Amino acid sequence: MKTKVYQFKELDKKTKEKVIREYKINLDEDIWYDSHRYYLNDMNIELVSFESISISNIYESCKRLLYATDKTDDAHSIAKDYIKKHDDMLAKYKSWEETIANLNWEYEKKFSKLFLADLRDDYGDFFEVNKFKFTKEGAKIFTKQS
Repeated sequence: MKTKVYQFKELDKKTKEKVIREYKINLDEDIWYDSHRYYLNDMNIELVSFESISISNIYESCKRLLYATDKTDDAHSIAKDYIKKHDDMLAKYKSWEETIANLNWEYEKKFSKLFLADLRDDYGDFFEVNKFKFTKEGAKIFTKQS
């Protein structure tokens, strides 16, 4: 019986997500993602898991991102937008704690989506470099090459 096999990049988006969930590398044991972790740590952002980041002080993180990123970078744009909205809210509202908390939550989700998508893209590259093969449904095919 022959099974058609696919490289990771040939799978549809839903199947890629399934493969990443099922075959993800243990972040505590492997070092392939270290550049992401170090970069995020420098920005005061913790990579909690493959699906989660934590930002303890989003205003400080945004200031760091503005300094460390190019103006064309998506992170730079999000950080700049956050700081402007944050500062406008402080000037406008006397009772700003809840408003700022909502803003922080909204922007942490934006940063999470951005940074974790980048991490997933690199994870896809990991599958490609190691020549892993999958069925159309995402089951890993064990070959002499993988």
